[in-house]
Amino acid sequence: MVIIRRVTIDDLPVVAEMMHDALDLYYEGDHRAHAKRIVQTSVQGEIDTKGHFSAAQIMYVAEEDGRILGVLNVVVKYQGTLKISPLFVLEEARGKVSARCFSRRRKSARGNTMPARCTRRSR
Repeated sequence: MVIIRRVTIDDLPVVAEMMHDALDLYYEGDHRAHAKRIVQTSVQGEIDTKGHFSAAQIMYVAEEDGRILGVLNVVVKYQGTLKISPLFVLEEARGKVSARCFSRRRKSARGNTMPARCTRRSR
């Protein structure tokens, strides 16, 4: 069963490699360093002191049997808007992990500190 939970500092090596692998072909820059900054920001209270346009970073991971399958980062902008950046799911996990899973985590956070569980619905 896939669970959605807040990122921890222990997740950093996996998240950094996933970000690098997902973005390096399309965008320039040090994606591992960017992952480090946003994971640390999310873990250390969410307030983004280094982002030019972002006030906070809130990151979640999708995990199954201890393996991270996907990452969702919510960026709180100074204008009061939210932006999802990045969102990526390992190719072999697509269909197991979806936006529905991450949205269930958000809803369950209102008074429930347990990670959300996401199971694939039959069609």
